[in-house]
Order: sequence, then structure tokens, then C-alpha cells
Amino acid sequence: MSKLVLAASMVAVVALSGCFKHSGKTETVYAEPIPAPVYVEPVATKKY
Repeated sequence: MSKLVLAASMVAVVALSGCFKHSGKTETVYAEPIPAPVYVEPVATKKY
């Protein structure tokens, strides 16, 4: 039984160390806001 506990603890240590290794310095990417489309209201050229 103690070998099973030892093996399980070793697996847990390896898994956690792998997670901490990858969760180190990550590059933060900031999203730029999308510019609003330019909208010009149509102007009637003919008078009815």
C-alpha cells in the first residue's frame, strides 16, 4: 500500500511541477478596440 501512495504522490508532484513550469511568464496580449465605421447620412440632391 505504501508503494501505491508513494507512486501517487510522485505523479502529483510531477503534474504540479509541469503546471507551474508552463504558468510562468506569459505574454499578455491586449485587444485593440475596433474603430467605429464612418457613416455619413445621405443628402437629397433633388427637392420634391
